[in-house]
Amino acid sequence: MRHTEEYQPRENLESTGKRLIADLYRARFGVLDRNWSHKGRILAASLLLSAVGLIAACSSSSLIVQSGPSLETGAQWVLLPVANNSDTPQAAEKLEAILPTLLQTHGVTKLAVYSPPAESATSIPVLDDSVRFEQALAWASSRDFRYGITGSVEEWHYKSGVAREPAVGLSLRVLNISTGEVLWSASGARSGSGRETVSGTALDLAEKMLDTASFHSSGTR
Repeated sequence: MRHTEEYQPRENLESTGKRLIADLYRARFGVLDRNWSHKGRILAASLLLSAVGLIAACSSSSLIVQSGPSLETGAQWVLLPVANNSDTPQAAEKLEAILPTLLQTHGVTKLAVYSPPAESATSIPVLDDSVRFEQALAWASSRDFRYGITGSVEEWHYKSGVAREPAVGLSLRVLNISTGEVLWSASGARSGSGRETVSGTALDLAEKMLDTASFHSSGTR
């Protein structure tokens, strides 16, 4: 089943905020005198601008989830390579560093991390993400793993401008290692406030994504 979740786009927040401030403005100053003083108008305008500015600074995110069967937390899991489709070097490695902790908070206790074989001095490093993933999947298939988690980084940077808001776009998916079937997947995007970091924004988004998966603790392998 596929569903989409929206987490209060900034435009909706700004519109709602303006209406709320307008109601407060009328309630506070309308009972005094229809000919409001110049001081009152300035104060109300300042409050309105401040509120809109705070609302505009709020983060926004969206998710698209492909739900699936319940995933056993006691089974053997493996973290497979994540693809980096962004313009930021090492973004995939940063997401790979986040996922083990998040999986542990969801009850996954048996998580291995794929490590590519050591390269000889004359070998050519594998730079193609798809080749690296196929090699990792073949390695995992020869071992006793039930689930593999992987994904991709689509966006990982700070927006240009004075605020320099962080922006992150991620996708995650859980595979049945023995068949290669995708059991669950999610794609999401999130923009944070100017006070947040890219890594913190990615952590929050990845956590929301994993929250949509169904985990249960019965059964081990």
